[in-house]
Amino acid sequence: MAIYSLKETKQPPQSQTKAALWLKDNLFSSSSNIALTFVALYLIYLLLPPILNWTIFDANFDLTADNESCGREGACWSFINA
Repeated sequence: MAIYSLKETKQPPQSQTKAALWLKDNLFSSSSNIALTFVALYLIYLLLPPILNWTIFDANFDLTADNESCGREGACWSFINA
């Protein structure tokens, strides 16, 4: 007959979320990863506002628009038929 005994209980690990651990392991694991992460964030900071302005905020969504009413200041979505 086998004798079973309970193992000693351990304290749970330090409280860190899975997201924080993933960030630490993947984006901030070395100095080169830190530099690349900040360069990528800076590029997103520079490029995202003009892209959003052109594609959404300054865009022409008028379905009756013709070629003359659509200027270069924003995208012309009236010619996209779904």
